[in-house]
Amino acid sequence: MAQKSQRSKTSGLLPDLPLMRYLILTEFEPGEVVYGDALAERVERSLGHSKRLSPGTIYQVLERLADDLLIERVEGYVDDTRNKRRVYYRLSHLAEPKIVKEIEAYESLARRGRRFRERLNGS
Repeated sequence: MAQKSQRSKTSGLLPDLPLMRYLILTEFEPGEVVYGDALAERVERSLGHSKRLSPGTIYQVLERLADDLLIERVEGYVDDTRNKRRVYYRLSHLAEPKIVKEIEAYESLARRGRRFRERLNGS
């Protein structure tokens, strides 16, 4: 029971994995090749987080996106501005229709949330 209580205290800190998946996908630019840490920084900025996202969370989502063929690992890509060895990714050709579908689903959820908030506020 204590573990469940602890989980409820922290569950609001970061988005759940399906939302992280969406956030990461929407941080790619078409045709862009980018590494995981750069995507994490973009997600952090878009969420306004001052705390760094866990690399385990980011890379878990990136691996799932790659397994689902929504992103591709770019083998042999070298960024001349960096001397570090990194894994780079880009959107696959399958990603765009999926992102559009997910955006529509999240917009629908947002509308439901606004209606609920209005009911709570008595509007």
